[in-house]
Amino acid sequence: MEERRQITSRNWLISFIYYGILFGAFLLIFVFLIDPCCKYRVVDHKFFFFERYVEPGLITNYEYDTLIIGSSMVQNFDMTLVQERMGVSPLLIGVSGMRATDLTKLIKKSEEKDHRKTYYICVDLDMFLSDSQLIPEYLYRDDIISKCKYATSYEAWFRFIPMDVGVSILKKMGYNVTERFMAMDINRFSNWSYNASFGKNRVIGIYLDNKQAVSEYNNDNIEENMQARMNRFIEELNFNCADYVFFFPPYSALWWYRIENNGLGESYYDLKKDFVNKVSDKAVVYDFQYADLTLDLDNYRDPSHYSPEINDWMVEQFVKREYTTAAEDIETHITLLKRNIKKFREENQWLFE
Repeated sequence: MEERRQITSRNWLISFIYYGILFGAFLLIFVFLIDPCCKYRVVDHKFFFFERYVEPGLITNYEYDTLIIGSSMVQNFDMTLVQERMGVSPLLIGVSGMRATDLTKLIKKSEEKDHRKTYYICVDLDMFLSDSQLIPEYLYRDDIISKCKYATSYEAWFRFIPMDVGVSILKKMGYNVTERFMAMDINRFSNWSYNASFGKNRVIGIYLDNKQAVSEYNNDNIEENMQARMNRFIEELNFNCADYVFFFPPYSALWWYRIENNGLGESYYDLKKDFVNKVSDKAVVYDFQYADLTLDLDNYRDPSHYSPEINDWMVEQFVKREYTTAAEDIETHITLLKRNIKKFREENQWLFE
């Protein structure tokens, strides 16, 4: 009887392991076939998900010679315009709220592709505020453990696969989901402008609502920490594997007023100067932050985010090579930026009383 129980227990254990392996294999194969995060392949005009989950896969599997990458400041670039005006095959990678940690890892993923590329990197100064990472680590890695994490992830099974299957069914039923979902197009899936409103009244309203809010700028040692993160970001760049182009995005003059009001104006100016001094001998740098358009709040959604027309304007500056800066120019450009902030403050004095 005891021997029979041992045989039964052993058989149960063997069956458990056997079906466990079968179930695990099913998960791996099914997620491999659906591949909602583009980890194994890229198929345009399928449904793409929240940008932080698909962009490591896009960088690895999509064919491009020019990478435009950054935070939400880049998400409204028109890739058709970029292709036509700049004569390149571009890929847009924009992660809302991205810090330098993810930016560095995404650039390294791109470096793994074996052809030379051009990187247009948005230097959103706030990306040096923290070391936070938004993209799950398993999407960066290609080892078997990371693939298993992907195959068993909550996001894949409860967020992405149901949506992917649902959209596929709608397409087969004749619904034109491409027009309903911007996420159906690689060139536009992270674009947020199609349902956004812009204008001075909106921007001022947002500024006044947030005026008393606790700010992430108010923390100890912010200047030293931002400087350290910026230095680490630059040190991680491999200037030998690609042509680098950096650009400072055109925040509104109101955004800069807030920075100055928080007592961080000179710190941010010094950060810009130090960045330019360290990279301008190895790369092209654009500074759009002193442009006159930053005075017009009708160009903005909030104090920092601008309309797609501003993205189009930046593309034209890339073509014409205007608004470039270098070590010998940055002091002058910061002086022009300060002039704009002073002019904006004088024209809108009521806003700061």
